[in-house]
Amino acid sequence: MTDTYRIRLKKANTEIEVEGDKEFVEKHIEELKEELLKITEEISSQEKTVGAIAEREEKKLENLSLAEFYKMKQPKDHNEIVVAFAYWLTVKENKEKFRPK
Repeated sequence: MTDTYRIRLKKANTEIEVEGDKEFVEKHIEELKEELLKITEEISSQEKTVGAIAEREEKKLENLSLAEFYKMKQPKDHNEIVVAFAYWLTVKENKEKFRPK
């Protein structure tokens, strides 16, 4: 009976886990480390892009009224209306919580 080996690599919020016999795990450990590094770099790059987009959106909102924002987004149904107002309240009004009223 062969022993099962497991390795778990974790960096930030990304985790890779592999299980197999000793030879398999030892053979792929460096490859997994490189893959984990590549994935975390991609995620970091995406977060920067999302941050830049959010910053541009905030600048667009600076001079808009709620009515202008609503008109610009043109929500088509109840769900989209709720999302538009939730976005306005969290981004423009800095509200962490809000109620239906």
